[in-house]
Amino acid sequence: MKTIYAVILVAGLVTVFGAPGALAQCVLNVPASSIVGSSPSGMVCPAGDGDPAAEAWLLSTQVTETIKAQLLDANSDTLANFPWEDVWLEFEGFCDCSSNGDVVYADANSDANGMVTFTAPLSAGSCSTIPQIRLVLGGTVCATENYDLGVTFTSVDFDCNGIVEEADRLLMVPLYAAKDSCADLNNDTLWTVDDAVVLAVHRYPLPVGSPSHRCP
Repeated sequence: MKTIYAVILVAGLVTVFGAPGALAQCVLNVPASSIVGSSPSGMVCPAGDGDPAAEAWLLSTQVTETIKAQLLDANSDTLANFPWEDVWLEFEGFCDCSSNGDVVYADANSDANGMVTFTAPLSAGSCSTIPQIRLVLGGTVCATENYDLGVTFTSVDFDCNGIVEEADRLLMVPLYAAKDSCADLNNDTLWTVDDAVVLAVHRYPLPVGSPSHRCP
């Protein structure tokens, strides 16, 4: 399937002071919806086993684009092998499970071209369109973008308390009846039993007797 995403370049290089090893700059590439009127959606869970940050569903079809960043030194030369644990994205708009905010770390150290990618799911709750993304290097913000990805993220943690439980089912019921997008957990616009199944998978995970999904 042809992707519904286009890559948007966040213009400009931002110098970062305090990044490990050298001064650094960055260029952030963020996927954004390119079809007017479409509403792709992803699902997040406090346990971090929902849809990846740059992955979503449109009418039950998964569509994927990767959030990328290029890391450069003060001379605009590529920063290879920059440690992944010192590069992360912070998302606003969720109730989070981390004191640092809604964080997704780089998948691996930067490659020979200074490129890093971000594909991990968020550990979070709430229904959000992610109005802001920050790229952080070594604890210092490298790029901040007030930008709507065009993706609505639903959550099985409706009450934002960090655990999937009965209270979430009770909150989902009226939203489901009203055909609210926040209760369309698989984004098929049908509001069928499949949405309840998504909630149940995180509330009653296998094997039987496993605890409900919660913040780590």
